[in-house]
Amino acid sequence: MGGSEGAQYVFATGLAHADKAVGLGGLVLPQHQDFIIEQWLRAERGEITRAEAQAAIEEIFAAIRVIHADALGLKHTFMGETNRRWSRFGGHAVVDDMLALQISLLLVQGGDDDKAPIINTDVAMVPFLSGGRSNLDYWVCPEADHGMRVADPAHPSLDRTGAALSSRCGLHARGRHAKR
Repeated sequence: MGGSEGAQYVFATGLAHADKAVGLGGLVLPQHQDFIIEQWLRAERGEITRAEAQAAIEEIFAAIRVIHADALGLKHTFMGETNRRWSRFGGHAVVDDMLALQISLLLVQGGDDDKAPIINTDVAMVPFLSGGRSNLDYWVCPEADHGMRVADPAHPSLDRTGAALSSRCGLHARGRHAKR
């Protein structure tokens, strides 16, 4: 079981003797893609022009080049983190690790997660569904944040377990055992 960055690593560890793996609030595509997607979404919302979005994306590309030119470096930073941190998982597609596993997988994501946007995590289902795979359960708590908490006072803070998520926030499950 892993949460946030740990959710990315839990699927990459090989899990040689595990019969299931659980990831909470993690990303399945390379995290750099979130920054690119966000620029185009900002343009679509009219917050910036398309030209400004493309210029920002070119800056992201430049940062990625710097990161990988000095992958273990501690001198340069991108978004407040060192190259060493970004080079370890910023460009890695966790969904590839997930697809390599034959054990039961549970991926839980908050819809109001500003650190691991759901748009990145939702795409995990596509290769599983299109490949006829049935070993991924994907649960979405639409109002939960990165810590699996719901900001609405009408909903209590959520525990980090599937049972608590399911019973406390009217969780929508999608995947192998999806129930609507």
